[in-house]
Amino acid sequence: MKIEAIEQSKRAQKLRLRFDDGSTMLAPAALLTELRLGVGLELSPAALESLRDSCALASAKERAVRIVSASAVSQKELEHRLVRKGESEEHAQEAVQWLSDLRLLDDAAVAEQIVRSGAAKGYGASRIRQMLYEKRVPRELWDEALAALPPQD
Repeated sequence: MKIEAIEQSKRAQKLRLRFDDGSTMLAPAALLTELRLGVGLELSPAALESLRDSCALASAKERAVRIVSASAVSQKELEHRLVRKGESEEHAQEAVQWLSDLRLLDDAAVAEQIVRSGAAKGYGASRIRQMLYEKRVPRELWDEALAALPPQD
């Protein structure tokens, strides 16, 4: 399949690839540069499938960064939200691992933040445990985070 045109899309940082069969694909501009794709380039079926997979992984990573920048989430919660938004489980896991490797995900810090937030709202230990469960924080982190909970009246 041959790339006929590369056009700016309405989405920031995305380009639309138009192929000779009339199909199109959105791709991050950085990925096109990295793969050195240009107009007139002939792609084998295997190369096209690899490009689709690379675009899907880049999409999962971009979505993961948006979620993490909006709120603190546990690794499991992030993975769950990515899959719920339409990313494949494999790409969601890779995106979570990528952010973990960059040390941008910290389940212990998320647990502490949930405990502080719950305590500020006047919630008891049981309700805060429920919040930790709902946010998919690993159970092994609960006790340490709950230790910071002020004594209940």
